[in-house]
Amino acid sequence: MISIRHSRTGVAALLFIIIVASTPAISAEANDNKGKSPWSIFYSLSFRGYADKTVFDKAPVTDIAVGIEPFQWDIMIPAFAVHLYFPTFDLTYSSIRLGASVDAILLQPNDSASPCILGRDSVWAPRVRLAFGSRLSDLSDTFLMFTASPLGIFDGSGYYYIGAVDIAFGRGMDTASWGIGLCDFIYFIH
Repeated sequence: MISIRHSRTGVAALLFIIIVASTPAISAEANDNKGKSPWSIFYSLSFRGYADKTVFDKAPVTDIAVGIEPFQWDIMIPAFAVHLYFPTFDLTYSSIRLGASVDAILLQPNDSASPCILGRDSVWAPRVRLAFGSRLSDLSDTFLMFTASPLGIFDGSGYYYIGAVDIAFGRGMDTASWGIGLCDFIYFIH
């Protein structure tokens, strides 16, 4: 059993992950198309908290994902990803969940950019997500999650979100829980 309960090492590891995720060291460079080709591969890291233990037994939850944006439409950019959800502290095999998601980045303006505190031109990029997954140790323990992320920007190398709202339904849609996405970093590899 791996356990990093609120120890100094666990807190240091969490801070290291946040620092690495917030620096786009291996993300795509900006170009005329806002840093993205028609096929964009990305990785993401997010931290989420939930109101109760209905769907996720232990909170906060760390979400690591790898995905692709296959094409761009004028009013929406679809994305598909594979996720690994696990508790930030007190990690056990039975607490790990695997999932897949379909995202839609909505209303991203193509022709206007505004200055941003990040030092680059950026655009507002709200996102909605529908995710499905299950516990790694019990594939019959499934969940369905809807996420709305209205507070997001795109700066050419990736997306940055804070304050996402999650509604997660447990097995059979008979139980539900809500949560807040504290932060979400999405960087492009290609």
